[in-house]
Amino acid sequence: MKTPLIIESKQTGILEALAAYSNEEISRTKNEKMLSYNNQVGKIRIKESVIKKGLVFSHYRVCFNQDTTYKVFTEEKRCFLFAYSVKGQLFHKISSLGNKEEHLDEFQTEILHIKAENILQYHFKEKQPYDFFVICLYDIDLLRSRLKQETSPDGKETFRSFLNKTHTYNYIGSYNLMIADYARRLRHIAITDLSKHLLFEGIVNIIISLKIQQFIEDERNKEKTAGSLNKRECREIHKLSEFIYENPEKQYTVEYLCSISGLAPCKLQEGFKEMHNRTVADFIRNVRVEKAERLISSTDLNISEVVYSIGFASRSYFSKIFKRKYNCSPKFYQKNKSRMAEVNGAI
Repeated sequence: MKTPLIIESKQTGILEALAAYSNEEISRTKNEKMLSYNNQVGKIRIKESVIKKGLVFSHYRVCFNQDTTYKVFTEEKRCFLFAYSVKGQLFHKISSLGNKEEHLDEFQTEILHIKAENILQYHFKEKQPYDFFVICLYDIDLLRSRLKQETSPDGKETFRSFLNKTHTYNYIGSYNLMIADYARRLRHIAITDLSKHLLFEGIVNIIISLKIQQFIEDERNKEKTAGSLNKRECREIHKLSEFIYENPEKQYTVEYLCSISGLAPCKLQEGFKEMHNRTVADFIRNVRVEKAERLISSTDLNISEVVYSIGFASRSYFSKIFKRKYNCSPKFYQKNKSRMAEVNGAI
């Protein structure tokens, strides 16, 4: 039996601790740090993005070759951690909560309020792939400013009581598929210039807002039954979405998607509405149009070739929905693609 691996660091030194243990290098830019390797320790890819002072986004894609405990010594001031897992059930303990082990399911929301000088332990199982993110927020005033945006009196009071807690607190909420969709978008953004920085920050703020909204709704609906999608159904919706993103040109039907996922048609539609705020057909259509925009802006394919490569049979129909989304015809977009791609590339 392998001895569990134990790695310790301060909250702001996670990448450095893993890099030192594995004898690997961290790549750095002005706003981001990246650690990526595949060796005897495991397959590791961690990106840490500093959005502004007091706000850090960390994305973890890890698979350790042995059971691993990561022990984090929190900072000398209180902070909020917003965690979300797309793959793998996260187990963790907090010293001031009696080291009681909690677990965060895939697609569940979690908000941790941690007092200064705590010990937070994450436990990773051998050979288990994990894909999750943690938003660290040290500047509490960034959250207080959101109180003004909350319009309902009971929601404002619920959120205020949450912010004013003085003890360590852990909230694990219900499933939220929409956050997974925003997390997917962040995977494809590198903070290379001001526009990308603002886009990244905007999506992170949306995720924080969705988590706060989920917290308020869960508190409001404590006596009611939880959402009707269970963990397996959430996982299937996520897998289908990724498959369609990667293969938009395929001809999909609701019957086919139900057959490969095991979901009933009503659950399929409910899941896509919850995750993407679109019906299945509208989601597929939107993915195809976005793929077409990328092809027009980055390749020499003519419009007809683009249309057929993404699964549309009618060029006139494609032109109609393209114009509806981008406010110009595909032909105009192609002629002005350098300027238009700069405008739309971050959408």
